[in-house]
Amino acid sequence: MTSPASRNSRKLPPLRVMVLPIGTGVLLALLFTLLMESWVAGAIVGLLFALGFTGVLVMTAQGAGKKKKKTRLR
Repeated sequence: MTSPASRNSRKLPPLRVMVLPIGTGVLLALLFTLLMESWVAGAIVGLLFALGFTGVLVMTAQGAGKKKKKTRLR
């Protein structure tokens, strides 16, 4: 049996989905490192993008678990 606390816990996307923002963030970091000629600026841009992308995935996963009320057409 599962406890009520575990049923109500937030669900994170699976690990294979989390690789996408991390990999994209690394590629953007490399791109901006070359464009801006500064590895610090590239790392900041890549990190911000990866964090934002991960936030969107987490919010989407939380919203997908909610059930909508079915309305009956008369």
